[in-house]
Amino acid sequence: MKKLVFLILFFVLLSFPAYAQVQVITPNEITCFTGETYSLEILIKNQQDFQDDFLISVFPSVLEGVHLTLEKYYLSIPPNSEKSTRVFISIPDCIKEFTSAFSINVKSMKTNLVQQKNVYLNVKGKAVCLTGLTLDKKQVNPEETISIEVSLTNPSEAESPLLTLKTVLKDPSNNLVKAFEDKIEKIPPQSTQRILHTYTFGKYASPGNYRVEVSLLDSLNKIVDSASETFQVSAIYTNEPEKSTTLNVLSSTVKITIKNEGNAPTPPFYVSESLPLFAKILFQPETKPDKEETVGNSVIYYWYVEKIEPGKEITIVYRISLVNVWILILCIIFLSWVGYRYAFTPAIVKKSSYVGRLEPGKEITISLEVKNKSRHSIHDVTIKDFVPSILKLVGKFDTLRPKLKKTSAGVYLTWKLDSLKPKEERILTYRVKPALEIAGVLNLPKAKMIYLDKKKMKRKSVSKTVSFKPKEAKV
Repeated sequence: MKKLVFLILFFVLLSFPAYAQVQVITPNEITCFTGETYSLEILIKNQQDFQDDFLISVFPSVLEGVHLTLEKYYLSIPPNSEKSTRVFISIPDCIKEFTSAFSINVKSMKTNLVQQKNVYLNVKGKAVCLTGLTLDKKQVNPEETISIEVSLTNPSEAESPLLTLKTVLKDPSNNLVKAFEDKIEKIPPQSTQRILHTYTFGKYASPGNYRVEVSLLDSLNKIVDSASETFQVSAIYTNEPEKSTTLNVLSSTVKITIKNEGNAPTPPFYVSESLPLFAKILFQPETKPDKEETVGNSVIYYWYVEKIEPGKEITIVYRISLVNVWILILCIIFLSWVGYRYAFTPAIVKKSSYVGRLEPGKEITISLEVKNKSRHSIHDVTIKDFVPSILKLVGKFDTLRPKLKKTSAGVYLTWKLDSLKPKEERILTYRVKPALEIAGVLNLPKAKMIYLDKKKMKRKSVSKTVSFKPKEAKV
């Protein structure tokens, strides 16, 4: 009988559940907060006299939106030893508060028995949380507008308390650009409220990375939740020249203005100006060009500009002097007038072909060539000449005989012509003899022609002086 009782007790002990020989040690209750990932340590003790392999699982793996993930799903533990692993509990940013339980299950691969441990999870959350910060652009140009939308969610089953939402915009140097403040009186249970703000950048807004920072504060001015986003303001510059010209009598002034209407400094560049090659002698710059080159019939001047800051401008001024141009024009006009007078004005030419000694008895022929070079007839033409007393007038004339008037100083000769047609030419001649030997140079007086032009205006033309230079004379 004693042996039978002993055998019964032996088999009862042999069949005692294996999981009594395996311990799962964790806290019975944990408290976590929204927006964090909690690491729960699991200690598994194999109190058996043999090595065993254990499968580990957690149930449920998702609890009210909270995800539970095992570090390891399998452990091999020697006899009378222990090993640990972890459960990672990922809690979303904005969920309602709750308390619930999950189980950790450890199954022996040799005995197929399971050890289960229940853990109570307390999730503490925020009354209201930031669930979205959205920018409509990630890159903005100067003078463009950016929209900032903030989403606030109340995950609880009660109305939200009084809150304050602060939205600030900061430039690349962390300076405040713009601040918005909104009082949030209440958000209905389990609902979302959206707040929209816009900001328009100025023409010269600094380029670079900007930051939007949003803070949600409670009634005690304590930060409940926060978020931030970045975006970029593009770097833009302009360096297009604008040219204006001011003209006066003495010069033409050219003004070249380059203004940077962008928000970033310009890189170095050259301003060039091309002028006709002949204008080089007229070029008068206020700022000397950095270099110049000649290309074909043009000269090109270059001014170097290192940079132009946003909103700033530079001015290059040069003048084209018109003084020399006016002188040239006047010279051309004068020469044209002289040429016209020479080509189209009635003229008288007095000359003589005599060469030799001026001795008594030597006969000298003087000719007066009268020509109407104009394109109109001239009338009442009178030709006058004078023979000084040092010469004697020969009374014989080869052409038209003049009217003579003798004085103590000499003889005046006068010819009368009714008219001369355009391009008509007449030659009048007379002869003289020296009254005595003349050793030096003899200059005869100028002859004159007086006439009426097409407007009946009296005009006069004078010849040049005729000079006789004997070979032995020294001038």
